[in-house]
Amino acid sequence: MKTSDFVKLISKRTRLGYRLTDEVVKAVFDEIKTQLSRNEKVVIWGFGSFFTKPVDKKKGTHIITKQEIIHKPHRVIRFSASRQFRKEIK
Repeated sequence: MKTSDFVKLISKRTRLGYRLTDEVVKAVFDEIKTQLSRNEKVVIWGFGSFFTKPVDKKKGTHIITKQEIIHKPHRVIRFSASRQFRKEIK
């Protein structure tokens, strides 16, 4: 499902205009991105939580040249579904 499909469904369900719904959806996603970039946890009750996890530097091998490379330390985004959400999906 693309964002535009998501916006259309919410727009029909809430009977709000497409443009307003599009702005709201983009604002929600932007706020989630902002909080994650600040290393904050985002919890959506009944859905799940988004959080970042630090990854230390590590050694790797370039696939083509077979040279050893070192990956810099960075953060990755993780999602953990709530129990209620997992029960509904099963």
